[in-house]
Amino acid sequence: MKLLVFTPYYPPHMGGLETHSAEWNAALSRLGYTITVITPHLPSDTPSQEQTAWGEIIRYPAFEIVSGYPLPKFWLPAFWSICHKICQKQNRPGTVITRTRFFFSSFLGFLYAKVFRIPLIHIEHGSDYVKLSSSLTTFLAYLYDQTLGSLLFRYSHQNIAISQAVALFIQRFDKRNTPIIYRGLDFAEIESVTPTPKKTNKTIVTTAARLYAWKGIGNTLEALRLLSPQDLASLEFHIIGDGEDMNTLQERALGLPVIFHGAQPRQVVMSHLKSS
Repeated sequence: MKLLVFTPYYPPHMGGLETHSAEWNAALSRLGYTITVITPHLPSDTPSQEQTAWGEIIRYPAFEIVSGYPLPKFWLPAFWSICHKICQKQNRPGTVITRTRFFFSSFLGFLYAKVFRIPLIHIEHGSDYVKLSSSLTTFLAYLYDQTLGSLLFRYSHQNIAISQAVALFIQRFDKRNTPIIYRGLDFAEIESVTPTPKKTNKTIVTTAARLYAWKGIGNTLEALRLLSPQDLASLEFHIIGDGEDMNTLQERALGLPVIFHGAQPRQVVMSHLKSS
């Protein structure tokens, strides 16, 4: 069976959703599925089309008005050329898959599935309404969830949650049963990574995430301030990732034993986590 996957980002773009999607595609291909991934052309130095062992990756021209929320460049012929290609009858899939309701890529997948009457499976990663640094963008994200996001949940053939918290959030919009498929771990990959050498006898605490207010990393910084001076001096808190909340978190971390590493490749992230 052919699958058409609409995802907001895909490797080599770095992030948890990206690697989760790549892992699913690899697993599904072992079951005999042929997969075409439709994703924004970000970063721009990646190929616009790429053949893989399990199918094809097609990247449409895109830009970001708000960091982390890509939109298609509708005015470019290249975008419409991709639309024409995937709409041809011989290229239509048996099932459409979308990921995370608040990305525009999911709305594109929803439209495609509705127009051609193809079953839509939606995989949700978010467990709450989006909370950004700006009150305006947070409000606009809430409106999106109440309209287009809600529509996607209610009219998909099946919603899938990646955690219990996500399943409970989906229930706000869709009362049907939502199966939970937790993310697996590639133990061979983990074992192959060498831990980052420790340069201190302190306890190392590490988090890796997109740095957005709704991730709650600021709560950890406030918790550190509640520790006694002796306990605080005995640890280091390492933050790996990038995002619009980076500057705010750096300001809130002043005077604390916090080290920011910025965005890092997956192998580097795993190396840090193994040394923590």
